[in-house]
Amino acid sequence: DGSQSSARRKAKSSKAPRMNLKTRMQSCPRGHLPNSWNLGDCGNWRIRSETYFRDRRKLPCCSTMFELLHCDWVAVGDEGPVSCASKHPDFYPASARKDGEQRFLLVVNFILGDFQAVMTMALNSDAKWLKDETSPQCRVWN
Repeated sequence: DGSQSSARRKAKSSKAPRMNLKTRMQSCPRGHLPNSWNLGDCGNWRIRSETYFRDRRKLPCCSTMFELLHCDWVAVGDEGPVSCASKHPDFYPASARKDGEQRFLLVVNFILGDFQAVMTMALNSDAKWLKDETSPQCRVWN
C-alpha cells in the first residue's frame, strides 16, 4: 500500500556495493579541495560565557577537547547501516587501531535515512586542558 510503518524503513537498494575505506579516503580526502573535508577554526565560534544569562555575553571558543581524525559519509546499501562502526573493519576506527592508534577514540555514528556519517576523534594525552585542573574541559572530563 506504499505506507511506511513506524519501524525503521528498509534501506534503498544501492546499485553498487559500498566503497572500501581506502577508496573512500581517496575520493574524499582531508584538505581544501573540492569533495574534501577539513578542520575549522574554533576561535571563530562564539559561545555563552558563565554570565551569559545575566549579561548575554559570549566569548570566543577555546580549543577542542578532541582531535578530529576522520569523517566518513556513506550510502546505506542493501546490507543496512553499520551499527557498530568502531569495530567494523571497513571504517576508520578499526583501521586506525590496526595501524597502531592507541589513543582514546570518540566515535560518533549517525544514521540519517539512507546515509551514514561516522566521525572519529582522538584524545591527546598531552593536551594543555587535560593538565589544567581548573579548565572547563578538564572538569568535564574528570
